[in-house]
Amino acid sequence: MTNYITCMQIIKKYNNSDEDNPNQLVVGTEGKNIFIIDNSDHKIINKMKLDSIPSSISCQGSYEGDYKIFVACRNEIVYILTSTG
Repeated sequence: MTNYITCMQIIKKYNNSDEDNPNQLVVGTEGKNIFIIDNSDHKIINKMKLDSIPSSISCQGSYEGDYKIFVACRNEIVYILTSTG
């Protein structure tokens, strides 16, 4: 099964304003998945499954701190994914 990318966004890795602060890539796919990909070794570090196909992503916060990822989907619902810590 092919899993096409439908949307992408970045989220800061650390909770600071340093310009050299690395980013993590947040990817939405046709398979109703959200993947967070580590910038340094290009591996999936977090995977979340949604009820619908994502069409747009907006991120707030940092991955190592508190974050919220807002995902608008094709079923006209906006999902909010948050950090557990």
